[in-house]
Amino acid sequence: MPPRQNQGYSGDWEQDLMSEQVATAVAPIQHLEQEWDADKLQKRVKMYFRNAAKGLDWNAKPWHSLIEEYADTVFASIFQALKGRVWLEQVDFLMVLDAGVKELFPPHLLSHVPKAQFEQVVLGAHDRAFEEQRYSPMLWEVLFARIEEKPLKNRVYTAFEAGRKEAANPSNPSSPIPSTAAEFATAWVSCSLEMLRLDSNGKTLGQVLPIHMATDIFNALVEAGALPLPMTRDCEPLPPHWDVISTAVEDVYSGKLKAEIRRKPAAAAPAWGRGASNRGGG
Repeated sequence: MPPRQNQGYSGDWEQDLMSEQVATAVAPIQHLEQEWDADKLQKRVKMYFRNAAKGLDWNAKPWHSLIEEYADTVFASIFQALKGRVWLEQVDFLMVLDAGVKELFPPHLLSHVPKAQFEQVVLGAHDRAFEEQRYSPMLWEVLFARIEEKPLKNRVYTAFEAGRKEAANPSNPSSPIPSTAAEFATAWVSCSLEMLRLDSNGKTLGQVLPIHMATDIFNALVEAGALPLPMTRDCEPLPPHWDVISTAVEDVYSGKLKAEIRRKPAAAAPAWGRGASNRGGG
């Protein structure tokens, strides 16, 4: 999926902005779809995007928060309904999301919004929500294969899901913003393990999750493709047992590395930009 720019809000409120954008988005991957023909795939995708707006309370939140919520609902539906589709990580739904906002949101909500600001919010909401929904099922699959105890599995899942969100959107203003895959991986490991420590009821990390298990989980997630796509799209495949992961895990367990988390992560645009592709380190 090559980097591209959001065309943005233009103020042109046509009734069916979505159909053309859906057709454009799925055309490059249609040959990879094994169950539905082009017409059915396009209808289903439009259904996911249109249904996602039905539960929004237009008076409860500011416009940018509504776009974030809309993106969350859209991609939760898509990743649930289309799980296992080989093309899902290749398709680009940015302009479909853009069209969905224009078509389905009440015009008065966005009439005052500058075009550049609208573009930035839609782009950020798309990339954040897509990445979060892409990560969640692979995290569960990795944990399911490695942790038998259900309470621990659930605790690690919650911590590691929140940790990745925190790495993408640091809650501490003094925390560095990751710009390479290595920087992101280090932040992701430290934030995830800190979230787990905070939920450990006074136990040490080693008592909750042995260091070898933590290293194995993160290595498996990297192998599964858990790093943000914008950071890895144009890079060579990462080596097995990437030393960035083992170093970060060891530094957290030894106390050398500790994430400073000030609040639970909230939905926001990813700190890493769409154009980022530098792996860095390791």
